[in-house]
Amino acid sequence: MCLSAHDEVARYLHEMTYAGDLYFGDYLEKVNRTRAQVARYLGASADEIAFTTNSSTGATLMAELLVRADVERVYFPAFEFPTSIHALLHRRLELVPLGDLTENTTSAHWLAQLERHSDENPPKKSALVGSHVSFLNGAVLDVSAAAEVCARQQMIFVLNATQSFGALEIDVDAPVQLLFATGLKWACAGYGAGVLYLRRSLVDQLGLPAATGWLSVDDPYRMNNMNHLAKPCASALDAGGGMPHFPSLLGLHGALTLYERIGDGEIRAGVAQVQQRVVELATQLQTGLLDAGFELLGGKVTPRSSGIVSIVTPHADALFQRLSDQGILISKRHHPVGGTGDVLRFGVHFYNTAEDLDAALQVVREFR
Repeated sequence: MCLSAHDEVARYLHEMTYAGDLYFGDYLEKVNRTRAQVARYLGASADEIAFTTNSSTGATLMAELLVRADVERVYFPAFEFPTSIHALLHRRLELVPLGDLTENTTSAHWLAQLERHSDENPPKKSALVGSHVSFLNGAVLDVSAAAEVCARQQMIFVLNATQSFGALEIDVDAPVQLLFATGLKWACAGYGAGVLYLRRSLVDQLGLPAATGWLSVDDPYRMNNMNHLAKPCASALDAGGGMPHFPSLLGLHGALTLYERIGDGEIRAGVAQVQQRVVELATQLQTGLLDAGFELLGGKVTPRSSGIVSIVTPHADALFQRLSDQGILISKRHHPVGGTGDVLRFGVHFYNTAEDLDAALQVVREFR
């Protein structure tokens, strides 16, 4: 959690402790400022942004909208994170995995597979659900290419941006119809701030999911308990139509304000600078791991296009412990197909330095 996010949350906690909710109006205003920040980052309109508590909540709303759109078939990468798929498993939909679990297939390969499958099978109303960045090896989906495929096949395009929000540039004008993400990971905003983007045309066509509440209507303070007509925009879904989860959303505001400062007042310029630094550092790390003789999950990508770099080793437990003992914190994951060792995942972000990576690579080389 970055200091600017911490400071916003700490200010809120202090005010609530000593002044109660006297600043309630200020908090609401700041939530809408956060909404505008997210919209500028994504290239969206503010009324297309809703706040949830996490990515899973956004994925559940996504599943309801796909059913409402009469979607019968959903395509997804075979190595997709469970959040994207879990809610779909509860619906009676045909689920078609693309690519293979070795993650050595590029998005271009599995997008071509999607088109072949769609062309060769009886036409059904379909959708593509996939992550912008793979949680396991950092592979980046070509959003424009995916959007073009979906347009040709008349599919709804859903993007899970959990592993890119805060680290990479994102543009929903590709177009993406629906996006969900969280401020927890790369935005460094802490737990509890989920982001949901619903394209206005999708809301106009389908309406909103049945996840609204008394604050979702145009004039909630009339206290009309028979009024259930929600505003026809994504913001009606904030916190299920109840009181906003202020600490988390104010933390997200603080984190995104940091990106604005990096970009001299422009959040997209700040994100672009962060992305450049992340890619440079991740490329340096990848080169060092290859020179040390390690196998990269997904193969070599130059330059790296995200901050996630993963290796496969039969000695994952021992190397993970050796790095931890030196204060170098990474993630250990099971290999998707097994048999070749587990996966060690390095996550490089803007606060890391070249010296950090040198220290990690020194431990890796000595272990090797």
